[in-house]
This record gives sequence, C-alpha cells and structure tokens, in this order.
Amino acid sequence: MRLSEMNKQSGQVNYSAKKQNVYQKETGSKNEIRQQKSKNNIMDSYENLKNCSNDELMDMLSSEIQHQKEKGVFDYEALCNTIEKVKLYLPKDTYQNMLRIIDNLR
Repeated sequence: MRLSEMNKQSGQVNYSAKKQNVYQKETGSKNEIRQQKSKNNIMDSYENLKNCSNDELMDMLSSEIQHQKEKGVFDYEALCNTIEKVKLYLPKDTYQNMLRIIDNLR
C-alpha cells in the first residue's frame, strides 16, 4: 500500500485513490476504443467515397445537410469537424468547396 493511500489522521486506507486509478484505466481504454471506432468510420467512409467524382461528393454533402435540416438535427460544428478530419484525403479545391457549401447552407 502506498503512503498516499493512507489517511494521515486516522491511518485508514483511502480506497478512493484505488477507485480513481481503476476509473482512469477504464476511461482510457474507452477513449481508445472510441478513437479506433472513429478512425475505422473515417476509413470506411473514405473507401466508400474515394471513387466518387467531385460533383457526386458535393451533391451528397448538400443532400445530407438538407436532410439534417429537415429533421432539425443539423450541427454545423460537427459537420465542420468531420470535414477537417478528412481534409488530408481531399484535394484542396474539394475541401474549399465543401466549406463553402456548408457555410452557404448554415
């Protein structure tokens, strides 16, 4: 047992320190799982969209935004974050067009 786990006044074991360590380990592994799922989703999306033309991608983006707006779930920030995540896989013109489209449909 570590000294930091002892209560100085009563000499009792501080179990909250142990619980915190377990919680940090669980939280860390949950974050790793989430990150891996996110990475897999991005790669899956890339594989599905890599052969689409520029016009097809723009049409899909516009349709998705309209669909989200109709349902009342359009989240501009989340969409910007998604585009930022795939930025490295996009030609510069496509990336700028996507930003322009979502900005116009805001």
